Amino acid sequence: MGFDTCYVLADSPSVNNENDMLAAAFCSEINPEYGYTFLHGVVVKTQHQHQGLGSILVKHAINQHRNIYCFADAKLTPFYLQLNFVKKTQSNLPTSLCNRLKSYQVKHPNLVAFIHP
Repeated sequence: MGFDTCYVLADSPSVNNENDMLAAAFCSEINPEYGYTFLHGVVVKTQHQHQGLGSILVKHAINQHRNIYCFADAKLTPFYLQLNFVKKTQSNLPTSLCNRLKSYQVKHPNLVAFIHP
């Protein structure tokens, strides 16, 4: 989609393999002239969930990027609202993201769009 960045939290300073990773977040800067970023994945190893690692990664992404959009299952709404994301309707999304959300919702109808302005 654009220029990808991966943020990783790991057990050791030098990540040698995926076993060292505790959590990761993936962002794509969508064509820089559009001025927004798409957060398209936050994953935390099961044994490390509910320890704040996802929040740490998303906060770091917020400090690095502006106008971050993401799609998440509706059950994650409190997580994103706590991080000052705002829900967006499909009609308020950039066209490329609106089309992407519609295609994702075919298999995942509970997806909600958010933005961190």
